[in-house]
This record gives sequence, structure tokens and C-alpha cells, in this order.
Amino acid sequence: MIKSVYAGRVLIERFIPEAKSAKGYILPTDSDEAILVGEVVYVGEEATKTSVGDTVVFDEFDHREINLEGKILVIAKEETLICKVEKRNEGH
Repeated sequence: MIKSVYAGRVLIERFIPEAKSAKGYILPTDSDEAILVGEVVYVGEEATKTSVGDTVVFDEFDHREINLEGKILVIAKEETLICKVEKRNEGH
């Protein structure tokens, strides 16, 4: 397993977001579309705006992907992250 991430980089566990309609129906996603979302699992010492547990959208070109123990992990510079996604409460 990865012990640390250097400088202003973050380690992200990539996942496929579940698309739901306003009424809660699960919608199919287009498999050709790049899915660039994940949960931050480790933050480098110089990364100051991102925390473990944040859900983030990352840039298509400014990251490295590795497959480790069956998980797709992404190493990205914090400055290249596009945004954090706030988790919505059920029923809101």
C-alpha cells in the first residue's frame, strides 16, 4: 500500500458516481464518458485545501492512475483539482 504522497499531491480513490433523477431513479451512465470523480484517501504535506474524505473532480490530463489491489487510485496535484463535491443529505 502507499505510505505517503509528496508535496502538494493528493491520492484519490476513483469511483463511478451513481446518477439519479430528481425522483430517485438510478439512471444509466454513458460508458464512453470519462468519469473523473473520486474520494481523497491521502493528502500530501503541502496540500492545504483538500482533506481526506473529500469527494473531488479531477482534470482529465493532469493526473496519474495506478491500479493497486483492485482499486483505481489517482495521484494528482492539489492545484489541478477542479472542484470538491458536497455530499447531499438524503431527502434534500
